[in-house]
Amino acid sequence: MARALLQIATQALGEIGLVAPSLIASNADPTAIQILSLLNREGCELADLEGGWPQLRGQQTITLVPGQEAYDFPADLLYYREGSSWDTTTHRPVTGPLSDRQWQQARIGQGASERSLRYRLMDGQVHFDPVPVAADQIVFEYVSAYWCKSASGTPQASFAADTDVPILPDDLFVLGLKWRLLAAKGMNYAEERAAYDLAVARKQGRAFDTGPIALNRRHRDGAPGLQGMAGPIGGFDTSVLTDDLGTIIVEG
Repeated sequence: MARALLQIATQALGEIGLVAPSLIASNADPTAIQILSLLNREGCELADLEGGWPQLRGQQTITLVPGQEAYDFPADLLYYREGSSWDTTTHRPVTGPLSDRQWQQARIGQGASERSLRYRLMDGQVHFDPVPVAADQIVFEYVSAYWCKSASGTPQASFAADTDVPILPDDLFVLGLKWRLLAAKGMNYAEERAAYDLAVARKQGRAFDTGPIALNRRHRDGAPGLQGMAGPIGGFDTSVLTDDLGTIIVEG
């Protein structure tokens, strides 16, 4: 069970020898305001972390309307995932996002006669070229800006109440608040920052863990192995353990 905002603040301040306020989100005390601001900064930075988090991945499906060029972003959009746009009606990829120059060239310049669907992101909307003539369904994957939720489960882009909980690992908010608060107060935070960076790398790595790889057949969950893929020159290390399904662990 993830810790809520007040629990995170109490844990973090206790670990650096400070007393946390009894209330955070509804407290006008400068310390409480600073804690809330730093925790919201932490959430925004984690959500925008390179590589992302599976917890924040979403999918938008747009049903094209003949004659309508532009369609609104999802309310919780942080950014679209590159290369994820697809026309599920025609089973073809959708090219984009186009730059300003590419868009104008596609519309009025050389290549304007090409009929493959392209898109541009502008004014909070997805613009398609050519203007749709059929009700195709277009799918985009994106990263959500809603990294926390209320006690009732409503997704949010920031903490607003002491009972709000993060969708991302709560340990990172504890560690993040520690070094950010020390830094804001002009104190040495090098050790806390190092511990935080290690924890982020570990948590993010585990979030995308695909498990062991089978070198000579498919893994038990159906994932492909390395058969047919190029291995290192000279082969793999010789200290190898295998199970009855061909799953291996390479040592050394």
